[in-house]
Amino acid sequence: MASIDEFITSVQSNIEALKQAQTSMDGAKQQAEELSSQFQSLANALTIAVDRRFPGELTHEVISAFAEELKHRFPQNADEIKPEVVSALLRTVDGADGLLEPFDRDDLMSMEYLITYAIISEQLLTEEQLNEYVAEVIAAADSV
Repeated sequence: MASIDEFITSVQSNIEALKQAQTSMDGAKQQAEELSSQFQSLANALTIAVDRRFPGELTHEVISAFAEELKHRFPQNADEIKPEVVSALLRTVDGADGLLEPFDRDDLMSMEYLITYAIISEQLLTEEQLNEYVAEVIAAADSV
């Protein structure tokens, strides 16, 4: 039969393991919050860029043409440009719900970066205009 000392040692070991698990969970939670913040900032940048580029209705034809334009503009990445991901992202910006779930997070983020870059770079913004865009993205993130 185990002695009281062995029992206390076992309980102390379990407490220490729980503390370590909590520390690990806290670190993971902080990383998740940072990733969520980065994803939200990227989503804001995309939304603002898309609203600037496509002030009218985002029809299927407009979205398809834009996806093809991306492939021609970035031929070195043409195989990685997935029209269905581009469409889901643009339609989500336009207010549709539930379109992003089927896609891999890395595919979504890489297309968000590419679309945002493509739109902002084609606008040939001055430094002041670019600063205004960044300020708008930051303000949108702060309002969430």
